[in-house]
Amino acid sequence: MQVSQKWVAFEACVTVNWEEIRDHVIHFRVLGESRLFTLDGNFRNTNIIDLVKFHLESGSPIADEVKLLRPIPKQRWELTKDKLTMGEELGHGEFGEVYAGKLKEGLNREIDVAIKKVSLVKLHPDR
Repeated sequence: MQVSQKWVAFEACVTVNWEEIRDHVIHFRVLGESRLFTLDGNFRNTNIIDLVKFHLESGSPIADEVKLLRPIPKQRWELTKDKLTMGEELGHGEFGEVYAGKLKEGLNREIDVAIKKVSLVKLHPDR
């Protein structure tokens, strides 16, 4: 008996400046145990950094005539995943869940925060 594997899609963003649009979606698909990222729907890679480097170095567009020309450094206020620790769920609503959490600030300081995890299914019901 053959078991079919279903694609599960997630989304993340790579930051670009293009005609006043700052973010462009990276499609993240999981098939069974394999994880593949794509920006243009054609070139796929298991490593998101290598995917971005490919488009940057090759000049291959990530969308209709949108090409990565130079890296845009992360702004100081933009958080990275390693600075957040998720705690217990505080509640949920139509567009996602809210969790208690900790934000690491500096070497020894943690701040209590609320973290909202947005449900893409509710934001994009056609997906």
